Amino acid sequence: MKHSIISLLLLMLLGAWHPAPSGQTEAFFSWEIVQDGKVVPVKEGRVLLNKAPFSIRFHFPKPTSVLLNASLDARTYDMALRGEALSQMRGFYETGMAESPEGPRESLWLSEMAPHYWYLESADDHRFSRVEQSEKGWIVERDVKKLYQRELTRAVSWESLQGPLFLVAMKAKWAPDFSHQIEQQRAFLEIRWR
Repeated sequence: MKHSIISLLLLMLLGAWHPAPSGQTEAFFSWEIVQDGKVVPVKEGRVLLNKAPFSIRFHFPKPTSVLLNASLDARTYDMALRGEALSQMRGFYETGMAESPEGPRESLWLSEMAPHYWYLESADDHRFSRVEQSEKGWIVERDVKKLYQRELTRAVSWESLQGPLFLVAMKAKWAPDFSHQIEQQRAFLEIRWR
């Protein structure tokens, strides 16, 4: 029990975390942002970064997958903050953006309609830049060296960023009849720039 309380407090400190609407309290992941080799502190659900490459680090107790929507538009973030259902959130309307196993693991696609689909099956089968297994599970990182705007099919330069970047991460599973996804965990962060 003591370990569970400490784990929950740690998750809340690492980023805004809310259990799924069903009351599910199992933590499928926690996350943090790393820049220049240092974990960036989260304050009131926000991190402050230089306009430069960074990494998104996830902690998984076991191999799993996450859907991650990244957008310069606040609508999906605001919906996540209000606790709206996964099926209603704009940034999750479309299926997850799949990447080939050989695809670039140093980019982040910004989209108003679709999330990334990032998974860890094993040390050899994943969509991260780095994976490390420990006694407590897995630490996986996705380097963000390049940004792309999906709907405009163009690169976004670091210098051109004016407003915040909004990240919403979801752990979900398909219903038995595959008619919809069932949310298991959500987390969200707002990245502001120096």
